[in-house]
Amino acid sequence: MKSRINLLLLLLTVSFVAVLILNPAAPVQAYNEYRALSAPMLSDNEAGALGAVLCVMSPGCLNNGDSVVFRLPYGLVWSRQGENDTPMTNSDWVKDGSDLAGNYYGQRGALENPGNHILVPQMLGGDDNALYDVELEVTMLSEREIRVQIIGEPSPQDDAFMYIHPKYVWVGEGYYGQVNLVADAPLNSGFPDGTITIAHVNVIGGTVSVNVTGVDTFRDKEEITLRITEAAHSGLIAKNESVKLELPSGFTWSNMQSITTIKGDKDYVDSFITIRTNENELIMDVGGVSESVTSIEFKVTINAAYKVFARPGVVIVKASGASDVSPSRLWAGEYNPYDLNEDGDTNILDLLYLSQLINDGCNYEETDVNFDGRVDLLDLLTVAQNMY
Repeated sequence: MKSRINLLLLLLTVSFVAVLILNPAAPVQAYNEYRALSAPMLSDNEAGALGAVLCVMSPGCLNNGDSVVFRLPYGLVWSRQGENDTPMTNSDWVKDGSDLAGNYYGQRGALENPGNHILVPQMLGGDDNALYDVELEVTMLSEREIRVQIIGEPSPQDDAFMYIHPKYVWVGEGYYGQVNLVADAPLNSGFPDGTITIAHVNVIGGTVSVNVTGVDTFRDKEEITLRITEAAHSGLIAKNESVKLELPSGFTWSNMQSITTIKGDKDYVDSFITIRTNENELIMDVGGVSESVTSIEFKVTINAAYKVFARPGVVIVKASGASDVSPSRLWAGEYNPYDLNEDGDTNILDLLYLSQLINDGCNYEETDVNFDGRVDLLDLLTVAQNMY
């Protein structure tokens, strides 16, 4: 019985394959979908560029008259380029010309200052676009809704592609959370429905990121570079100890250099941001909120000031404060007191160097690596034990 069942399954499989071979035009499963190309972080009460969306549709799915509505959330506006919360009009969405990339509808604008537009590429990935030889009619249904309708008959043999570029969208004051672009098509339309996340507004509650760059290892002191960046404006809370960076026991901060404004209003940084050090704490006091996203950078030195307590190994900086700081722990380098010749490693060369210094009458502060108050054979053994 089992062999007869297996034979039947084999015959059915062969029959199915034969149908596909003899009928190459048999319909395939559609892959109509919307793909978000990015989802940037934005602030409220300003216009910004949301992530682009690629529409991909199977051959033969679209016909003359098919339409779809692209809807932004309440509080957002398809705005005229450079005019804040002024909604676009139907005339703003007419065809804006063509180039090697394809046909444009809307306010393409300059590369550095684009507006909201739709791009219908001539080809994508080497495939012809079924929508390239037809026209699109874009209609403003409301300040947050546009309808795209096909005028003409798309090629039934080719895939269809279309990019939605929301490059100048007003985000109303108080908006918070994901920005989802909703695609809503009539039942008789070949366009698919969908919901696509294309931005986040103040979604992380004003998180402030801290990044550190420096060398891999250091022995006594090392200068590092710290960069503090708001994810959205007003991320730095206007309080004392808005950001606090704490070194482990035995290490201290020193020699903090002037602040460089990487992004945002330099006058705001100069007037409202003060950074001070207190032993192992580096404290940023903030006297006011920013009106644009702020990023600053400065150099500061980490010292192995109390070597009895400064543990060899990776130095982890704890980040905290009134602001929501991320990450809470930063890798600031590796403290290696046994690297006497400062070549970034502990090896036989350090033993030879220490042996020579002992014979020559060495400096206690620099070469008492086991911190017992003497420079002797035990220091050589300490270095040898920590060779790697």
